[in-house]
Amino acid sequence: MSPAAGFKTPTKPHPLPRALTLDQVRTLVVYLRGQDGRRAQRDAAMLLTGLYAGLRAAELASLRWPAVDVAGAVINIRLSKMNKGRAVKVHGELAKVLASWRIAQGLGDTAPVFSLDGRPIQPNRVGKVARRVALATGLPLTAHVLRHTFATHALRRGGNLYAVSKALGHSQLRQTEIYLAADEADSAPAVDSLPPLDSW
Repeated sequence: MSPAAGFKTPTKPHPLPRALTLDQVRTLVVYLRGQDGRRAQRDAAMLLTGLYAGLRAAELASLRWPAVDVAGAVINIRLSKMNKGRAVKVHGELAKVLASWRIAQGLGDTAPVFSLDGRPIQPNRVGKVARRVALATGLPLTAHVLRHTFATHALRRGGNLYAVSKALGHSQLRQTEIYLAADEADSAPAVDSLPPLDSW
């Protein structure tokens, strides 16, 4: 028997999720609002849905209008990565964006939400749109960064851990708790910047 048999190898630490700062979110919103055309409006609606609802790229790509209840302020995800359905609240700002895009899209009540021609988009299309915006703005933007940003800022603004976990479609709370750890890491510079006792 090996003398090392009783030892456990150290687990590889998981990197903390990257989220956009508030200033970076403002930069993103200003950029999206400044773009013209039907494709640009679609791209803005798609990225803002990622930001305000925390949907995965595959969920954005497969989303259809019957699953979006703008009046009732809810998006219904039939099956997520964990093979479970969930309902995600629609923020008031997102509701306005989606309602406007639905009119501009003009493809009917059963169309894929972010399609330009009636055909479903592929999940990698979401990533391509995010990368194009990242290049234009200099932001560290990906589809998953938008999801991380949703979770991080929802928790920072007093969001209930359980509720945020359900919105993300996590099967266990510990999957969501990593965003609390990220928040603590982000707060370190602010704490360190506080003055000494005699300098307040």
